[in-house]
Amino acid sequence: MSAAYWRAIIFQVASRRRPLAVNTIALYQHNAVRLSEIIGYIDLADIKNATARTLIDTLLSEHLSAASINSLWQSFIAICDFPTDTEGEKLYPKTFNLDFIGLPTVRQSEQQAPMISTEQVLRVVK
Repeated sequence: MSAAYWRAIIFQVASRRRPLAVNTIALYQHNAVRLSEIIGYIDLADIKNATARTLIDTLLSEHLSAASINSLWQSFIAICDFPTDTEGEKLYPKTFNLDFIGLPTVRQSEQQAPMISTEQVLRVVK
């Protein structure tokens, strides 16, 4: 699948249920392009655990954080789950073995997200 195809699916997924924020759509589109670069052209029917494992191994080799890898993973799942038949049934149902593919766990205590304390907020508000 081309990057354009992946971006089109992400846009349709994003608009299917409820409107998403512009930044969220931009993130999904960025993820779709990145996934296309890593996976290349492959039919959704041919995506298996081995493909997913290669994806995760590639992302791990780039030293991405667990949160970044999981963000890409969520976009990957959305793309794989998107195609449905006229009755709404998934055309390519997938069940991935997360232990086999090595999807990292996001640990909140290890996140590098700057936080401000209650005291700091109160100082700014005053």
